[in-house]
Amino acid sequence: MSDVFVPYKPSKWISLLMSLSGGFLYGYHSGVIGPALATNNCGDSDNFPVKFVLQCDGDSCDAWTVSLISATFIVGAMVANIGGSYVARIIGVRCLLVWAGIVLLIGEVGNLAATSLLTFSIWRAVVGVGIGFISWGVPFFLSEYAPPDSRGLAMNYFPLAIVGAIFVVYLIGLTLSYSVCADTKLQWKILYVYASLLPTAIYLMSTTYEYFLASSSESRTPFGDTGGDC
Repeated sequence: MSDVFVPYKPSKWISLLMSLSGGFLYGYHSGVIGPALATNNCGDSDNFPVKFVLQCDGDSCDAWTVSLISATFIVGAMVANIGGSYVARIIGVRCLLVWAGIVLLIGEVGNLAATSLLTFSIWRAVVGVGIGFISWGVPFFLSEYAPPDSRGLAMNYFPLAIVGAIFVVYLIGLTLSYSVCADTKLQWKILYVYASLLPTAIYLMSTTYEYFLASSSESRTPFGDTGGDC
């Protein structure tokens, strides 16, 4: 009679970190574009990137600009949501979560380096793909693999982190709107990229650590309990 194999389960702290960081990134990138477009240019015609990248004039952006950069993010997230289960069956949910963080990081850097509305929108869609995989993968991972004694807590923290991140991004935007005019370029970078790098790093560290721990356990399920062939 063969031994009964008990699948590897992550620690409650890893589950909580993934829930908090994943939810925070979801909420932050969903809400960041509003405060980012409202960044005070203090009458500076050379404000970056509100005027040249997003084609905004003065203190406002036209409806086409706002719609495009909002829609590309949503489309990217929808594509990832629809394809999440398919990709997870191929490479494993843990591997999917790692790659979601990598794609998100690439999109964040691309947004910072964008030089036109088109390139900014494309990178915004890439960010949407990363967030879409996170918003599908983290709740699925927690519901299937989180320790039973902390599963409910980890699941509750995910939506709480989403709402909290939206509050944080608007709070940062409000704070930066009162900063000196000479720092408008730095305002944008802080608001759109720098403030999300720490939770992105935490998310990537937790998912990568979890992936390698599970891989070493040699446990497998239809959704790749080892993380699949990453």
